[in-house]
Amino acid sequence: MDDFAPVTLRPLPADTGTEAFLRPFLGLVVNWLDLRPALSEEAIATDDILNGYVAGWGREGDLALGAWAAGDEELIGAAWLRLPTEDWHGHGYVARDIPELAMAVMPEYRGGGTGRRLLTALISMARMAGHPSLSVSVEDGNDAATLYASLGFTVVGRSGTADTLLLSL
Repeated sequence: MDDFAPVTLRPLPADTGTEAFLRPFLGLVVNWLDLRPALSEEAIATDDILNGYVAGWGREGDLALGAWAAGDEELIGAAWLRLPTEDWHGHGYVARDIPELAMAVMPEYRGGGTGRRLLTALISMARMAGHPSLSVSVEDGNDAATLYASLGFTVVGRSGTADTLLLSL
């Protein structure tokens, strides 16, 4: 029996229009704990590290996947990969050839399997693109750590209150 909420997954194009779709989900990545004050789009845009996860989307190696609720036109989740550059790397940096993962699902759709479906599909896309591994940073207390571990991510580092996880493909 399928325990996943009915959603449709579709790749998002590697062009600048996708940045607008990803930006609100970057806010959810940062504000995964609903008890924190939300960071505004402006605050994220002025933070070089955070903004780097989406700014100028469409670079070589950018991969993104969106999730839509069945029969709905609203994006309810997104997962994406971005290769670090000489000028930018995010909180989950491991090496220049290992893309960093970001993923978020709207709070009202969490717990129904959408995140697992997004992540599993994005991992397949990364394999097909020839990436050797994926990395992600997960803060203490974030339930997503359990999802990542169940799919084979392991802790390879720690920065402040977050673990850096790696999945070898």
